[in-house]
Amino acid sequence: QMTKGLGEHYVIEAPEQVRMRESDSTLTGYRLPSEVEMEFATRAGTVTSRYHGQTDELLPKYACYQSNSSEHTWPVGSLKPNDLGFFDMHGNAWAWCQDTYQIQPAPANQAAQADESGEIDGKTSRVLRGGSWNFNSAFARAVFRYSFHPSVRNINLGFRVVRELRPPSL
Repeated sequence: QMTKGLGEHYVIEAPEQVRMRESDSTLTGYRLPSEVEMEFATRAGTVTSRYHGQTDELLPKYACYQSNSSEHTWPVGSLKPNDLGFFDMHGNAWAWCQDTYQIQPAPANQAAQADESGEIDGKTSRVLRGGSWNFNSAFARAVFRYSFHPSVRNINLGFRVVRELRPPSL
């Protein structure tokens, strides 16, 4: 069964049970990013803890966090983007990732550990990245990881989507 807005990547089996379809290169649509994709998009080719550098000095120009948020989220694009053109990669709202939370993430040269069942059951913690408006600057770093169960709802949680495209016909 497909549900409008979920694309071809997810199957709804019951009102509270969703599972991810088996990997298939022909699938298109939207999905949550992997933890590795989020870190790549956040770093934007840099090796520093933040895409604009190491220190907190420039952070208010790029991130909505505890010191400059006025205790709420801000519209996307209110601050400067990173070098890939992505806004709010640090702060504003924690972004859900597809990956289940593991104490140690997969090394950069290794694929992230897949969720074998493909089920999103509300009991297995999922990775969150990016920091949020009500956390201090220490959380607004490319490598910082957080986790919650997918059933948690909170004013500082959000998501980004990845669009899968079919390769052009040759």
